[in-house]
Amino acid sequence: EAVAYGIDNIYDAPWRRVLWEKDLMFPTRRCAFEDYEFLVPNKAEEVMQECYPGSPFLPDDIVGHEHFAYEDYDGAQIRAALIRFIGE
Repeated sequence: EAVAYGIDNIYDAPWRRVLWEKDLMFPTRRCAFEDYEFLVPNKAEEVMQECYPGSPFLPDDIVGHEHFAYEDYDGAQIRAALIRFIGE
């Protein structure tokens, strides 16, 4: 009946709700960005406004804003997947 937000984001934004109504997320829909298409939540704009009120904008901490661990780049499988996705 609901979708839970990623646990990795709960602690850096304790104000963000944890459970989202299923109809906000599903069915997903395609969204074009540059030369790619991505699946986004059904009501992506509504989700985005709740997570990042007033967006679109770049966060003040854009330089230090990370959603992955750099040490993971050292893994052979990760590097191979990135090369397949973006090329050499």
